[in-house]
Amino acid sequence: MAFVLSRVNKDEETPNNSTGETTMKPQRLFAALALLLVPLLAAGQVSHSVSFPLSDLVLEKKDGFDFVRMKGLSFLEEIGGPMLPVKELNLIIPTGMDVASITIDQTSLQVVPGITRIYPAQPRIPTSANQQQKGFIPPNPTIYGSDTPYPVQPVIATHTGYFDGANRIVHIRICPFQYKPASGGLELLTEISFTANLKPSNQQPVRVKRRTRGCQLLYEESLRALVDNPEAISLYGQSPKETYDDMVEMVQPALPPGPPPYPMPAPYVVITQGYLKSYFQNFINQKASKGIHVHVITLDQIYYYFPNGDQIGPRGIPDHAGSIRQFLSEAYYDGTTWVLLAGDHTVVPVRYGWGEWPPEDVPADLYFSDFNGDWNVDGDNRYGEAYDDNPDYYPEVFVGRLPVTSGQAVLNWTAKVIQYEQNPFPGNPAAVTKVLWSSSDEMRDEPDWVSPVFPSNFTHLFMKEMPSADDPNPTYPTGAQVITEINNSYGFYNVYHHGAPDHYAVRTSGWNGYPKYGVFSYDSYVESGYVSETGNGFDNITTKGSIIYSIACDVGEYDQVGQGRDCMADAYLRLTVGGPAFLGNTREGFVYGSAALHQEFLRQVFNNGHTHIGEAEGISKAVFGDHFLAYSHSLFGDPAMTVWTSAPPLGKAVVMQSGQKQLVSEGSSVAVPKAFGLDQNYPNPFNPVTLIGYQLPLDSYVTLKVYNTLGQEVATLASGFQDAGFKSVTFDASRLPSGVYFYRLHSGTFVQNKKMLLVK
Repeated sequence: MAFVLSRVNKDEETPNNSTGETTMKPQRLFAALALLLVPLLAAGQVSHSVSFPLSDLVLEKKDGFDFVRMKGLSFLEEIGGPMLPVKELNLIIPTGMDVASITIDQTSLQVVPGITRIYPAQPRIPTSANQQQKGFIPPNPTIYGSDTPYPVQPVIATHTGYFDGANRIVHIRICPFQYKPASGGLELLTEISFTANLKPSNQQPVRVKRRTRGCQLLYEESLRALVDNPEAISLYGQSPKETYDDMVEMVQPALPPGPPPYPMPAPYVVITQGYLKSYFQNFINQKASKGIHVHVITLDQIYYYFPNGDQIGPRGIPDHAGSIRQFLSEAYYDGTTWVLLAGDHTVVPVRYGWGEWPPEDVPADLYFSDFNGDWNVDGDNRYGEAYDDNPDYYPEVFVGRLPVTSGQAVLNWTAKVIQYEQNPFPGNPAAVTKVLWSSSDEMRDEPDWVSPVFPSNFTHLFMKEMPSADDPNPTYPTGAQVITEINNSYGFYNVYHHGAPDHYAVRTSGWNGYPKYGVFSYDSYVESGYVSETGNGFDNITTKGSIIYSIACDVGEYDQVGQGRDCMADAYLRLTVGGPAFLGNTREGFVYGSAALHQEFLRQVFNNGHTHIGEAEGISKAVFGDHFLAYSHSLFGDPAMTVWTSAPPLGKAVVMQSGQKQLVSEGSSVAVPKAFGLDQNYPNPFNPVTLIGYQLPLDSYVTLKVYNTLGQEVATLASGFQDAGFKSVTFDASRLPSGVYFYRLHSGTFVQNKKMLLVK
């Protein structure tokens, strides 16, 4: 094993001897003294090891075959070939490199007893309201008649890209099984060590010039969550040329002559038509109260100053969607992190990506978050491989879409965002830890590996199609019963059904057959083959605080509003009721893959601390690595909205009065700090106990952590929701050796580091 010391420039750390504060760039905190603990990589190689516990293996019988599952893994999908579990992972590698080959260094095998014939992979099952059970495709005789181990290559690199412009990532797919079809032998690779051999890449990085410190921390946390070798970030991670305080205006370029005003970048930009701009003032104020600076940019501004469309890729796309991407790529260079596309396809243009299966154009807002990939003019991709999109699945900015056409819809949605961020369920704050699930057909009987990702204090209610997934005459539930249950207040509602743009089927005859019961965008909508009932529309919802995550097909098909009916995402956000965010598919979802993507989204929120919903959605798709779902699954809502992971305090909300934040509680106001702050610990130096103070100007989700000089976390002093006020916490370092330590306060986009010295 080789080790390499990461270089740290002297001018990147400027300590203040009187306070102990340092301006060390956060990413360099993780680079110091990498010689001792960072396992590395001879030049041109990256090595990694993965383990697969036998306890995660689940064996079932399906249509007379052995069906093999493994917790948290997706599947090989060679039609007619053995359907074996696969693990998706991402590795950071040196900027400017690609994978030339992969070498298996070492494996540990364990025989799986009782296997005779593995279930053959079938075409993907869309979660569509029109999907019917297809004919069974038998095993491929060429594969099943041989004892050649399957798959031949257990570790392959599927694609490479750049996260945050310049952090080079390779996506690896690992099948931890070796199957000999003719004899029926199956072995589990309980340990796999491999080396990715590198070569120069033709794909160029995009380097950011500046961004706020809080946003930079968000990208650093996203990178650590994205890659499976975070120890290598200190060696290969890339960062902006400069960072600055969160609430300071961004440095802006000189204004070119002529109308309209130049579209100035900001940490958060809203892109919309001019007639909607004024309706976002309440939204701007809400984000300002959370320390996020927002600029609303009109399409007229973008088209005037970026008239040539998208010039990022070698082919160029001279259309209006291309102009938006070109502007965003330059705004990203100056620090833009979040983007809200405020309008449906009639207001803000759409880019369509070509889905390889099923073959169709997919509205893909991934286009507006990816500035390294090579995209094409819509429609060209169906005429030959030379014209295919070559997207980079790793985001540069985090994008949400608000599919509205009217100012009133903007105001309705903004009111729900404000209420959600203050207290989603006034008088019943614990409702944010309640989770509602509804499921039918194939999704009803899939193993539940998703709900355990929620924290143990969350409670779950499952509304499953009864008495079974395939019963010809099911008795439960109706669409109205689902809506009635939503009104009992749930922080999350997860939709596991076959869907269409304006409804999803909660109860069907047999496998997705008729007659059906459904939940619709509006109570007035009816559909042939569905039982007519009242009370089954989103407009019958009485609460405003639920986040919907849907794996159903087409429920986010906002570009079909010309048919005269709002899709589910449209209605849920436009109505005065409903909720602030909807995560769903613009086209197909899939029975197996969509649930695994949902699982990864929840990991980002609850395990990795990515409570901004746009960050969790973007990174989950990058981790999972599915081409079609990277296009189809989308966030409808504010990408910077913070997801509640614990109950807010009862009866409290943050308001703005004369520019000063105040906490309102039970009818009285109490003065609180005017700004976030982190104090120098006292005493300093210390042995072994010290006190750390900090200030919160509003109720906030807070983390306060301690790191050693290697960037390793050694203590978590605070993690969770806290009331506004002046805070302090004691740090006991009795179990740690003498030396320099850093402590970091993080809340929303605010982040501050300080240094302390332990002397024993």
